[in-house]
Amino acid sequence: MSSQTPASTGPQHPTPPVAPPEAAGGATSAGRYAPLDILRTLAVVLVMFRHSAMAPGTYPGWLQSVLNTLLSCGWFGVDLFFVLSGFLISGLLFSEYRARGGVNIGRFLVRRGFKIYPAFYFFLLVSVLVERFVYGAPVNLTLQPGSPRQLWPELAFMQSYFWAYWNHTWSLAVEEHFYILLPIILGLLAWLNRRFGEEPDRPVGFRPLPVVFLLVLLGAFLWRAEAIQRWPFEVDKRWFQIIRHMTPSHMRLDSLFVGVMLGYGYHFHRAMFLRLGVALAPGLLIGAAAGIAFGVRTPLDSAPMIRWGFPILAFSFAALIWSILSLDQSRWGGRVKASVFGRVMARPAALCAYIGRHSYSIYLWHIVAADWGTRLAMSQLGLKPGTPDLYLVRLLCVTVGACAIGILAAKLVENPVLRLRDRLFPSRSRAVIAPGS
Repeated sequence: MSSQTPASTGPQHPTPPVAPPEAAGGATSAGRYAPLDILRTLAVVLVMFRHSAMAPGTYPGWLQSVLNTLLSCGWFGVDLFFVLSGFLISGLLFSEYRARGGVNIGRFLVRRGFKIYPAFYFFLLVSVLVERFVYGAPVNLTLQPGSPRQLWPELAFMQSYFWAYWNHTWSLAVEEHFYILLPIILGLLAWLNRRFGEEPDRPVGFRPLPVVFLLVLLGAFLWRAEAIQRWPFEVDKRWFQIIRHMTPSHMRLDSLFVGVMLGYGYHFHRAMFLRLGVALAPGLLIGAAAGIAFGVRTPLDSAPMIRWGFPILAFSFAALIWSILSLDQSRWGGRVKASVFGRVMARPAALCAYIGRHSYSIYLWHIVAADWGTRLAMSQLGLKPGTPDLYLVRLLCVTVGACAIGILAAKLVENPVLRLRDRLFPSRSRAVIAPGS
């Protein structure tokens, strides 16, 4: 898929889960929280379908409609990843603040580096070498804005601002910039809290955080509106480019900060957060469905989506996460788990959670798996573009193949590095943190 198409959205990439209190029924023995891992699986599956292919017109009408809808709306998975990342990453910092009265920015960034860089640069090295020496693809090492398949934005995590070698890694850059910005903001607020003598275990230390959130929300909206004004693509579609209107980090941080505010409520006002979540669950779920329906009906390359569609989706996913957290940790969650339905769904849920635990590596490799599998089928099996057979091959490669390669890569690279990190720089928060965080 060309990096010039708006279909190149992507996960973001998964981030570490902070498990709810020990009493929470959804926490696994490894300290992870299964419902959030299942949401990660949903996010990565959506992105997989986004990067599949247009279904050939040989299926029943309803199935053709479902496949094409998943193709056109699979980019929602990136926004779900963003909200999850905001919630989970802020949770690590909030937990550290509650435990130690401050935020160690350097230690946080080192731990993030162990999580993100080894797996990413391993993926980049292997994929570029295969592309270059097996398929003869060029490797552009120059600093030429606008030139195709540039490697330097990948190396510098600037893929959200420049055309890069792979067109799905832009969301990694957005999250990387968020990882740098958020601890600085929280570290400053924590310093102000100490400076003015507040108790470190009280939420007043981050009382200005809602104001910061509103500023981020407003800033991202105004930047997107300015981009539409400067390049009015609804007048001339040739103006539309994802690196102008959709991927720049300063235009997408609002979705991550929606997750931050969700984390703020969960970590500093947990009892009220959960009670309200149960009481408001029907409204939250209806609101989430309405927001997602808006996204389904609104094209990605349209002014309404670029201007305010992203925060609508972010709030929709936040409402979904809020209701799931609250219901799962209430008596309703216990009743569902104990029911026949809960027992029947236990194994499928465990499988989804397992995939979600590896969603970062799966996300990294899914387009590579799809592209290489498709090329192999065309060259070795003689399959033609646009045929049902090639479509099924690509769909299997981007889903099953990506899961197999991603899980293998995680076991070879990501997990050993994380074990080393946890020996060298163990977590300092009181929260139950997953080993892979």
